[in-house]
Amino acid sequence: MGQDRPVRIDEERHRLIDAVERHHDDLMRGAVRVRSHPLLDSGITMQQFRVLLCLAIEGGVAGHALADQLGVSLATATGMIDRLLDRGLVSRVTDTRDRRVRRLSLTPAGVTLLDEIATAGRDHRQVLLAQLSVEELRAVERGAAALLAAAGRVPPDADLPRTAPAHRGGGLIRGRPEPSSPRHGAVGVGVPAPADGEVQLWWATTADVGATATGLLDVEETGRYHALRRAEDRRRYLLGRALVRTLLAVHTGLPAGELRFARHCGHCGGPHGKPRAVGPGSGLEFSLAYAGEWAVVALSTSAPIGIDAEPPRSGRQWGPLMDSALAPRERARVDEASPAERAELVTGYWTRKEAVLKAVGVGLTMPMDQVVVSGPGAPPAVLSLGRRTGPPHAAALPTPESFTVLVADGPAGIQTAAASATGQPATLTVHSAAALLASPACG
Repeated sequence: MGQDRPVRIDEERHRLIDAVERHHDDLMRGAVRVRSHPLLDSGITMQQFRVLLCLAIEGGVAGHALADQLGVSLATATGMIDRLLDRGLVSRVTDTRDRRVRRLSLTPAGVTLLDEIATAGRDHRQVLLAQLSVEELRAVERGAAALLAAAGRVPPDADLPRTAPAHRGGGLIRGRPEPSSPRHGAVGVGVPAPADGEVQLWWATTADVGATATGLLDVEETGRYHALRRAEDRRRYLLGRALVRTLLAVHTGLPAGELRFARHCGHCGGPHGKPRAVGPGSGLEFSLAYAGEWAVVALSTSAPIGIDAEPPRSGRQWGPLMDSALAPRERARVDEASPAERAELVTGYWTRKEAVLKAVGVGLTMPMDQVVVSGPGAPPAVLSLGRRTGPPHAAALPTPESFTVLVADGPAGIQTAAASATGQPATLTVHSAAALLASPACG
């Protein structure tokens, strides 16, 4: 009996946290229904709103310092700043002490917008609080004080799990699954089933998987594992396969080692190409990417997906790849950027293109420069798709409008992009798979 208590407490914590988040999402949806709200009426994105908040707290900052505060690349921050400059909400002035530095501040219009947003928020809260009894107000006060104390215990630069629709925000448009949505996994390891339109990202490192996970591999995977000469390559490969198998196992109820996969090329019909689960796991779409010691699996039930990830200092030589990978308009933007920004820009383009190609599973039959995407700092999207080489019977490609591209900052500064060919808005949620890989389901 004593061993059951920690599990029950853990399950109760999960239940209460889910309930609080659902109530918060419902409150946010209620705020959205307000006829006029300064934030919604302004037309700025949540990331641009974060820029305004940072400048309100600490004005007169340089672009690189602002990028560090936001936790994004300098290229991404520059794109957001340029759009706020165009809107007249931010000004950029030369530092009188060092004319090489240009500092950012809110304009009077930017200050007014933030004041209007804050006032609208206070007014909305006052309306709600006025409906509560004294006892209810005391409960709200205790909860608010507890959250404030918890915020003080979290380091400002802590890596927090984030959820985001298209370019990361909260669960305002697509909420979290209802309490009846299944949660799979070993005892104490909750794995939420993907909601409709949700793309889950599951991260893990080579340190999270042990050598016993080799017992999960099938004959083909075992052969590939032993064919790798370097120990680090074997660890990475084992991590990726164990991560895919364990995630699918907890959703299907099958032992991870009994899952089966097949490859079918949409280009020529041959037994190669993007792997897919067969049997009970066939309704799950997944994609795997590596970035240094990290691996990430994108999981969805809605449509084919692709994922790509690049560490901030991958060692990849971008120069020789730019001519073949970038479309003319993309190359022009890279050429106009400063040397310090170019690697970030190319990485942003590369991850988005790779994610799209992996989603449709066409490989090298679609030249990368024929996949034109928006770059860092702009809402992620596929702008156009060119023609691929191949036989007449090759499957047709989705239209650019049918793709939803989602971006996220992964652990250790890894740039990540996911693409889903749903034709509908999608939600991105980020999870750690460390506890999952440590569970009995993984070897």
